[in-house]
Amino acid sequence: MGAAYVPAYRFLKAQEQGLAQQCGTKVQLMEDATERIRQVRETVRLVMKEGGIGAPPG
Repeated sequence: MGAAYVPAYRFLKAQEQGLAQQCGTKVQLMEDATERIRQVRETVRLVMKEGGIGAPPG
């Protein structure tokens, strides 16, 4: 769960307030958020490996 918890929580709050249209159970939303984050991290990792994104400073 971890990193996906905060974005999923914010989405649930937006949904409660009528600001978000997507429907689903809390578990489904958490799973979707977790999968999207995993996909983005994998994409960034691949682009960094190919040299399209430099390493972060530090």
